[in-house]
Amino acid sequence: MIDNELGTLPSDKSQSAKNKRTNVRGEIDMYVSQEVCVHCTAGLNPDNETLGPLLQFSLEFPNVKLTITNADSQEVITILNGVRQ
Repeated sequence: MIDNELGTLPSDKSQSAKNKRTNVRGEIDMYVSQEVCVHCTAGLNPDNETLGPLLQFSLEFPNVKLTITNADSQEVITILNGVRQ
């Protein structure tokens, strides 16, 4: 089930949520021109009930460390196995 504003609801049992790709390992360093929006980071905050695309990716690829920096702020977002570091 999709929340049109924020992403996939945790109750959704989509194929990507079921099929973790644990054989894929590595790191992705991503630099973006703007701050990462709340829709993309949905679910990284425990108060949020929906799963944004960054969390969905991290849950599907739990052994891939995702680090995102941006040009607008000093914020660094690091996610591994669905958990913000």
